[in-house]
Amino acid sequence: MIRPLYRIHRKNHREEDKEPSALNFQAFFEATPDPCVVLDLERRIVAVNNVYVSTSGISRENLIGRKLDEVFPDDQVSRGWVTLRTSLDRVFAEGVTDVMEVVRYDIPAADGRFQERYWSAINSPVFGPDGKLTHVVHRAQDVTVAVLRAQRREREAEMSRQAALRVPQFDAELLARSEEVADTNLQLKQANEALARRTEESERLLIQLEAVLDGIREGVIIGDLEGHVLRMNRAALALHDSSSLDEVRRHLESYQDLFRLTRLDGEPVPLADWPLARVLRGEEFTEQEVKVESIGSGKQWIGSYSGSLVHDREGNPFLAVLTVRDVTERRRIEDELRTAKEQLQLVTDTMPVGVVRCTRDRHCNWISAEYARWIDRDVEELAGENLADIIGEMAYATVSPYIERVLAGKEVSYESVIEYAGTGPRWVSARYVPTYDASGSVDGWVAVIFDISQRKELEEQVRRLNESLAKRVAELEEANQELEAFNRMVSHDLRQPLNTISTSCQAVKMLCGERLGARCQEYLDIAYAKVFAMNDLIDSLLTFSRASQSDFQREKVDLSELAEEVAADLRMTEPRREVQFKLEPKAVADADPKLARAILENLLGNAWKYTEGREHPVIEFGQREIAGERVYFVRDNGKGFDATQADQLFIPFRRLAGSDRYRGFGIGLATVDRVVRRHGGKVWAEGAPEQGAIFYFTLPPEPGKKSPGHRQPGGSPAAERVTKG
Repeated sequence: MIRPLYRIHRKNHREEDKEPSALNFQAFFEATPDPCVVLDLERRIVAVNNVYVSTSGISRENLIGRKLDEVFPDDQVSRGWVTLRTSLDRVFAEGVTDVMEVVRYDIPAADGRFQERYWSAINSPVFGPDGKLTHVVHRAQDVTVAVLRAQRREREAEMSRQAALRVPQFDAELLARSEEVADTNLQLKQANEALARRTEESERLLIQLEAVLDGIREGVIIGDLEGHVLRMNRAALALHDSSSLDEVRRHLESYQDLFRLTRLDGEPVPLADWPLARVLRGEEFTEQEVKVESIGSGKQWIGSYSGSLVHDREGNPFLAVLTVRDVTERRRIEDELRTAKEQLQLVTDTMPVGVVRCTRDRHCNWISAEYARWIDRDVEELAGENLADIIGEMAYATVSPYIERVLAGKEVSYESVIEYAGTGPRWVSARYVPTYDASGSVDGWVAVIFDISQRKELEEQVRRLNESLAKRVAELEEANQELEAFNRMVSHDLRQPLNTISTSCQAVKMLCGERLGARCQEYLDIAYAKVFAMNDLIDSLLTFSRASQSDFQREKVDLSELAEEVAADLRMTEPRREVQFKLEPKAVADADPKLARAILENLLGNAWKYTEGREHPVIEFGQREIAGERVYFVRDNGKGFDATQADQLFIPFRRLAGSDRYRGFGIGLATVDRVVRRHGGKVWAEGAPEQGAIFYFTLPPEPGKKSPGHRQPGGSPAAERVTKG
């Protein structure tokens, strides 16, 4: 139940006011044998101990948070209430401890009736570190037994007086003497009772003082003017590794055998500068931080001492008082925070990004080196400066709407041109994130800002390039349309005369063949062969054109099956040739079927052509994994080529030296290159003269589409289909 008060004290103290365990404080509070209640400045109950709950007969839930006069309705007739209100008014107004006179307040019994009780209460102020009143502790001691005893004595005295009056026959002198004796006895009795009351009150005050001291979370040390320690509260005993007052009641000088004091930089503190010694010299100080080491146990901690002399009413000092707090953890946290801040500053200073931390009133308490560079200022001179003064009025007017939003608790992202004072406009991409205080309220924001001026410039260049590209694409479309028209013209206007020539040659041979001499027959065969060659050239040109102009439709294509079909066609063209085909099965690609066939027709046809004349020609088709990408290949053991000329293989109409004796027009490999590039792939070749050649090509799937399944590379050669033709 004391935790609410603990949190209130924690909130009202400075961050460095670290306190002992809240659990121990609650235990001390609950262990107090008298009813105790803690009131805040509005006289609301913030904490009660178990004795108070059981004595009042009211549950803790119906006490906490309510005002005292709400829980116990005001009774204008009751002298106790008037006394309590008067005492509290004095404590709240003057900040002094007030001891109330003994009052009667009956408490409920288990049977529903009330028991007669008399109470002696004390109201004690509790101050914060700033010296301002924060709470009042109301503690009541049950003095019923003492009051009833005094009342009984008064009744006995009254009975004695009455008995004396009822004996009129006594001699007047005896009566007078008896009255004198009775008066004397009464005076003695009253004096004894007054003395007993004062003694009781003193004992009660001493107990209350002990309870208050032991309830204080800070260590309290009381010494006399000769340097003897007289008293330590529980917190001070625990800090100094002691369990009883007998262990600490000693002279200051003897403490040198128990403890070693050093400054935070490690320099020993001489006895003359120990906190108690400074107080005895008349110094008044706060927050003297020293490192304390117990010589016996080796325990080390950092203590923060404050001290002053206590004076009597005449102004004469009679006691020395010290308070001490263990600030070891606070110091550790401060060191870690300082290190973390330095590391964070180092990290942010090495990043090409501006980082700013501002408070709610627009003052900047954290600025990275990059941000300072943007405004041509030093980081050190910017700390605590107003944001508008740092970046200039024009820039502040631009970012002000975003600041309002982040201070409303929203995260903000934006891109904008900021006209920074001193350095001019800059494109930035910024993100503002709100920060919160301990109560959950927005107390500022952190801004992370990227300079995207270069990116924006590149985007503008890309935009202009895209416009230029769109224009070029339109021009290319127009050129392609013209090329398509040309291809149609070639197909129609060239094939028709070729067909006429071919037909005429056939007619001449059929009608006049016997009358023609051998030389004329030879010329006729040459003309007929050239017609076929010209027809092949037209077919090659049309195929090359369609490689980039035909309709394009991807689907799953079995390249192994296409390779078998092409191999069969090649064998039919030259049935007498013995060529071994090694075709790997299940080579699948995501491609246009017609264009995929054109690739294999040209590559396998090229291998068929350049293996002519080999003793054991071999043509191979397969696939493998290269750098995580599926690659298809066609390999032969034919004529090969000079590797330095590999880049010329795919140029239209370009034929390498030594290729003249092989038929062809230099269009087949150019067609392969165009088809592969249209699929988003690439083609390349490796070879050496008289050692064969290998052509690689890729057919990557469309973006976002998985590649068709295939066997893992390195499969057994037995899985390949080997055919001969």
